[in-house]
Amino acid sequence: MLRGHTGAVYAAAFSPDGRWVASASDDRTVRVWDLMGVHAPLVLSGHELTVFDVGFSRDGRALVTASGDRTVRVWDAATGAMLAILRGHTGPVYEAEFSPDGRRVVSGGEDTTVRIWDPATGQQLVELRGHRAPVGAVAFSPDGRRLASGGYDGTVRIWEPNPAHQPMLLRGHGGPVPGVTFSPDGRWVASASVDGTERIWDSRHGTAALVVRGHSGPVHGIAVSPDGQRVASAGVDGTVRVWLCEICIPIEQVLVLAEQRSTRELTVEEREVFLHQR
Repeated sequence: MLRGHTGAVYAAAFSPDGRWVASASDDRTVRVWDLMGVHAPLVLSGHELTVFDVGFSRDGRALVTASGDRTVRVWDAATGAMLAILRGHTGPVYEAEFSPDGRRVVSGGEDTTVRIWDPATGQQLVELRGHRAPVGAVAFSPDGRRLASGGYDGTVRIWEPNPAHQPMLLRGHGGPVPGVTFSPDGRWVASASVDGTERIWDSRHGTAALVVRGHSGPVHGIAVSPDGQRVASAGVDGTVRVWLCEICIPIEQVLVLAEQRSTRELTVEEREVFLHQR
């Protein structure tokens, strides 16, 4: 158990090597914890309001945070030094993450926009508009060429990082979407909603491939395993649910799975029952 924050903790993230955990809190700080216990927690101070999100760059050298103070900040993960303040949002920022190559940061917030930044210079590169309510979730595709966002307007949108391109609009949820992520191969987008469902979408065509119901209340978080075969969801009902996503499995594995499932013809009696029921 890691103790130190003096307020609610809203987010936590592992470093890529698994040694460090960063946490974001209502106490306006981010803490970086050494799970080996060699170093004391590093406290990152600077945000003026609640820190809603934190994430590592893929190389583990930097952290990005999103806050109610309307800023996104970039930090040196080893020293805790603040490297950049990204200003432009006009309301609280709920989520931010690095692109896979670490050269960009995407953020979404109360002002209904998705913004892309250069973390090295602090300059805003792109502002994407389309959601009609706050943006609660953002994610880069694994190749960094697309973005997904979840809005309180109940929609998921898939963007090219260019305002000239219209986003792909994914409709189906009956409430705000505070969780969204890509599968590791980029084929699927998983979303979590206050409507109590999780959905798997075909990221190329925008169609809903699977709707999962199980939580007895709103679902706020969603994650796909590194092998792309399992999805975990976190709900207000106090449960975390992990389920196998067979449609997410690479086609080669699907064929193997199909071959392993034995089939047989119906007997005459079974055919009669089947036909009678129809």
